[in-house]
Amino acid sequence: MVSICYEVTSKGLFKKIQLCDVWYKGMPKIKHKDLPDFMDGNCCFLSKGILRSKDPCWEYENEIRLIAKDGMESPFIDLEPKAIIVGIKDSPEWAVFSAVSNQFNIPFGYLENRPDGMPGYVVKSEKSFFDYLTK
Repeated sequence: MVSICYEVTSKGLFKKIQLCDVWYKGMPKIKHKDLPDFMDGNCCFLSKGILRSKDPCWEYENEIRLIAKDGMESPFIDLEPKAIIVGIKDSPEWAVFSAVSNQFNIPFGYLENRPDGMPGYVVKSEKSFFDYLTK
């Protein structure tokens, strides 16, 4: 698991992106017969749940995803990452994203089990992780 956090403030940016609620119904159901419609542009991949679906156990996150609008020239959006969060400490993604974080001075955090024993995780960090939110 890797999450890259952004702060969206530019009004012009909203012409290029869409904010999508995540569906917590499990993996999307795509059939072989759906592929021609995707290829011809007759079916929006978001409407089928691609990039929007997660297993029900993650519903407590109440996540919203920022996705380039269909029909944009590029799927890449010119935004500066504000934070990187990986799965548990020492997960396979840890070393790569920690190095990226250090090189570009992006706050870096990881997930840890909740201290109260309830289901879910909290974000921990070795640096002041969400300081940018209080500026």
